Amino acid sequence: MRNSVTVVLERLKDMRSEFATEPYEVGWASEGIFFVRIEDSSPPDTIVRSAVQLSADGISWVDEGSSLVSEGLGSSFVRVSHFGGWLRLKGTVNSSSGEARVSIQLALKE
Repeated sequence: MRNSVTVVLERLKDMRSEFATEPYEVGWASEGIFFVRIEDSSPPDTIVRSAVQLSADGISWVDEGSSLVSEGLGSSFVRVSHFGGWLRLKGTVNSSSGEARVSIQLALKE
């Protein structure tokens, strides 16, 4: 039997310009999926671009290479594997005057 856990990294957070989620320690896991859900946005065509970052210590971060683009209301996801001890998403809200209300979850499996 494989162990799994799903964590909420951000819940209904209003985001403008650049953001980074709280880091999460994942050294025990072998795979993960980030889920990004745009709950609301103004203007409605606001785009949220996110990149997966990994870290050995939870302090210094590097881009893992996977990314996703979320546009309009709804969910998107990105799968990751072969990562270090910590994961997070770093991104931008692509609208000079807009914002997006976003929820981000990370589902992990051993």
